Amino acid sequence: SDLESLILGLPVIASRHPGIIVLDQEEDFLLFYDDNNLDTILNIIMNERNNTDLYRSRLKKGIDHIQKHFTSEAVSARYIVMYTTLLRKMSA
Repeated sequence: SDLESLILGLPVIASRHPGIIVLDQEEDFLLFYDDNNLDTILNIIMNERNNTDLYRSRLKKGIDHIQKHFTSEAVSARYIVMYTTLLRKMSA
């Protein structure tokens, strides 16, 4: 999946469909393409491959984002907050 690829440090190239745009609204770590032209996709890959500083920056931002929002610990923490809030409101 895209999340697994990002956490492993693999660049993810994605079309601009709503679900994926929500994942990276600032376009900090995903490589987006606007059409299905293979030359466009190849150019994106080659630009990424030839710019190691940009690649490393994108890689770090992607890993940080996935760890912050999608690891088991991050998801569990959100559930704890949700259930604690619900229980508090039910007890009030």
